[in-house]
Amino acid sequence: LRQVWTGRVREAARAVESAIDTLAPLNPTPDATKLLGTVEGDLCPLHGAWRNVWTTAADASFSPNSTRGDANVYNVVDGTRSRITNHIDFASGAQFRVLLRATA
Repeated sequence: LRQVWTGRVREAARAVESAIDTLAPLNPTPDATKLLGTVEGDLCPLHGAWRNVWTTAADASFSPNSTRGDANVYNVVDGTRSRITNHIDFASGAQFRVLLRATA
């Protein structure tokens, strides 16, 4: 996706990525995959639902102006089973799910 960004979009993306890099040392959970895939996986810091706020993945970026339409994108992590389900809920009511296996 970065290859097609131009002008203001590229500048905004760089600013977001710079802010992420600046905040990274303050991360209170440096071992986010701790307990992933164990019987105690529900205590894994990633266990639960996560809203997708920032991505460089073109297939996970949606807007009302795109041909695909607007959508809410989020992930649900099952820490015990080491599974991540990517959820895409379109404004039209259509839904798309992708199930992934995760390893730490």
